[in-house]
Amino acid sequence: MGYSDTFVEQLVIIKSSSKVKAVKIGLWAVCSMLAAGLIVLSVLKMSFAFFLLLIAAACFFCAYYMCGQLNIEYEYILTNRDIDIDRIVNKRKRIRMASFTVSDIEDIEKYDPNRHFQEKNGRINVYFGCTPDENAYAFKVKHPKNGHYILVLTPNNDLKNGLKKFLPYNLKNKI
Repeated sequence: MGYSDTFVEQLVIIKSSSKVKAVKIGLWAVCSMLAAGLIVLSVLKMSFAFFLLLIAAACFFCAYYMCGQLNIEYEYILTNRDIDIDRIVNKRKRIRMASFTVSDIEDIEKYDPNRHFQEKNGRINVYFGCTPDENAYAFKVKHPKNGHYILVLTPNNDLKNGLKKFLPYNLKNKI
């Protein structure tokens, strides 16, 4: 019987909350007011017009760049026994949040904000690879180099089934 590789990937797109939308609107409003002021000033002071218009353009570029930094996605990748969690910023920059093997998972449980907030304030770091909701799971991981931490994820059915192939029996029923 041959060995079959397991490869599952899941993209989790984080929807902008009203707070993030308010920050974006505020950023564009401040940038627009600043640019408008610089344009008016450049009309009044013709000797500095080019320089002031350049600063106004830079304001718009900064607002565009900073709003892009608020567009977050997470990607979960299961390749055989290895799990990689990446944070993707504005569909351009990929940051590796965690990388571990299935055997590093000590426990899996439904995410409880009250309980895991206490652990976050204690000694165990809590990392979020999603917006926590009723489908979120807390993976307690003991990594050989990074120590203990909790990773909060929202795996879909494909990822859950892929994980079950490699999880110990006592953890298979928890996911």
